[in-house]
Amino acid sequence: MKKPTHHNHHHALFAAILAFSAVASADTITVRSDYWFPYNGEPGSAQEGYMIELLRLAAAGTGDTIDYRLMDWELALERSLNGTSDCVVGAIASDAPEHLRTSAAWGKSQNVVYGLDGNSIALDAVDDLKSLRIGVVQDYAYGDAIDAVLEADGVQTSRVEASRRAFPLLVMKLVTRKIDVLIEDENVASAGLKELGLSNRVVPVSSNLTEADDLFVACTPNARGGKLIAAFDQILEQSRASGELDKILARYGLEDWAPVTP
Repeated sequence: MKKPTHHNHHHALFAAILAFSAVASADTITVRSDYWFPYNGEPGSAQEGYMIELLRLAAAGTGDTIDYRLMDWELALERSLNGTSDCVVGAIASDAPEHLRTSAAWGKSQNVVYGLDGNSIALDAVDDLKSLRIGVVQDYAYGDAIDAVLEADGVQTSRVEASRRAFPLLVMKLVTRKIDVLIEDENVASAGLKELGLSNRVVPVSSNLTEADDLFVACTPNARGGKLIAAFDQILEQSRASGELDKILARYGLEDWAPVTP
């Protein structure tokens, strides 16, 4: 009688080892940022933000996964700089001067000054802000010109902590007249005011006091960070060419900030 072989058993074991090594080589990319919808939203929600959707596309292409969580902005920047986490999304150049950043912008951030409807505030230049009580988010960079005003002597600023509640808190301060104006990215404010049902009550006072800032994905300045940036550069280019980017942006009511001209 022929002895049973362990041939099939070896096959199964070999397959298991192969599967394990595939899993072991699949990477987890850690992304930490504070809530800044529509750029990045609630992790695991139906709308995580268009930047997170693009990152997930990039990771899927290489069999990796994105571990995305919300965190205080300053802490997220610090951790991605020292390599405790990999990347942040929605950074302007002055937020992350020492990080590696995507070679192309992942969006444009236009800071807009908002006031209460019916308030006769006229702003012609950034310096006109100096006489007003201004609401902003702690540790945010608003571009050089606005940052200089916020740091100037005698300027009354009301700063709220960066969190999911930051924008609603600033709106509350405006509605209760504790501040005269608030400054926020146009897309973020538009989404936030819609959610709060205050789009008619809180309105832009001025939109073109400063140029729009380019937004980037910023990662740890090491070899791993460089590899991630290369993958992210590639997915932006590919999704823009295939029309996938337009589809993703449309779900957030946005349009491409730098469409390819034929």
